[in-house]
Amino acid sequence: MKKKLFLFFILTLILIPKVLSIDINLKKEIYNSQETLQAEIIGNFVSLTEDNILIFKNDKVHSEPVIKGLTKQENKYFFYAILPPVDNESNFSLRIQNAQYIEGGKLKNDEIIKNFIVKNTNETVISINPGFVLADKVFTVKIKSIKGNKKVKLSLLGTGETKEVSLIEDSERSLNFFIPGYNNTILKIEEYEIPVFFIKKSKPEEIKFEFIPPSISGVLNSEGDYSFKIFLKNSGKKNLTDIKLSNNFNAILHPENISFLNTENYTYFKIIITKPKTNISGEVIARYDNFTITLPVYFTTTSNNTQVNIQKAGVFEEKELSCLSIGLICSQNQKCEGEIIKTFEGQCCKGNCVEIQKIEYKWILGIILIILLFLIIFYIIKKIRKNKRDKTLEEIFQEKNKEFEKRMMGEEVKKRLDKI
Repeated sequence: MKKKLFLFFILTLILIPKVLSIDINLKKEIYNSQETLQAEIIGNFVSLTEDNILIFKNDKVHSEPVIKGLTKQENKYFFYAILPPVDNESNFSLRIQNAQYIEGGKLKNDEIIKNFIVKNTNETVISINPGFVLADKVFTVKIKSIKGNKKVKLSLLGTGETKEVSLIEDSERSLNFFIPGYNNTILKIEEYEIPVFFIKKSKPEEIKFEFIPPSISGVLNSEGDYSFKIFLKNSGKKNLTDIKLSNNFNAILHPENISFLNTENYTYFKIIITKPKTNISGEVIARYDNFTITLPVYFTTTSNNTQVNIQKAGVFEEKELSCLSIGLICSQNQKCEGEIIKTFEGQCCKGNCVEIQKIEYKWILGIILIILLFLIIFYIIKKIRKNKRDKTLEEIFQEKNKEFEKRMMGEEVKKRLDKI
């Protein structure tokens, strides 16, 4: 039975998609001038907006404004951009800058680059705007012939609706389509496939929040301690308060309550797993009012450290563990007798916390005063001695000589000349 359970978990780990690496898929590698670029971006982004995605020509961002758009559907981003005009074949790149994402268990914001080529040919090329569609019932697409006149056929899959339109060079046409159902579909225009996502009209204060990454898995050492940072993002239109976190596999969550999370902002919490003796299969639950979301958690355990794999388990923080499983947190009037380890509660003592002995400062103050008094007396005595130092023979002779001169001039001298 245990063997079957172990095989089940191994199979589960294999089937879980590798979503922690960043992957940018372009529809093609060579585009024509002013054509529509389409890209699918897969990765665990903590924050990604269309402002983070730029079109570069050679090594400089293109100076002209680029028409572009970005949407996230489930765990995939869809991006499009109307490419700028070029005179000659040029090297371009799509670059993601200043966007935080999780890769290999680390939180990164490195630049991500996908290269492609834009050329100017005499071929008849069309430009489509937008490169994806968000619609509830009716949507509009604009198509334009860049060079030459062209007949174009459009087909909306799943509905059978087709249209044909004759385009005149450098003129733009707007076409409307109707979605009768509630399913996503594709609009085919020549070799283009435009994703059409059915979006139900949202209320002014739609509640939507999500875990990043959407699931975690891996292989843990049964004698190890692990801390994983998981992000919680408010992607709805309402500020959220008092979000409660819980789990059903005996892990420690810190914190267990998120008091406030503004719209389009994110925060994080930590999952602490200490010495997992058995395989883990469970969920972390985030609850706001009557809304709940879950984070699937799948871990197998091993005693062989070389088999440990935590690359698909969010941001791993090896040092920031829980002090509850390590030691004690000493109070202000205590000191640690042992090793001090950093944990998310603060400094943790891997040993004993002992009371700090209070030092009596009165006798120290008395000694200091006695020393100061001694220095003052020493200074006074030294100064007096300096003023009353013994006279030299030369000074005595000069003094007697002056007294003799005064006596010879008839002045009264009280001292005797033979007395020193």
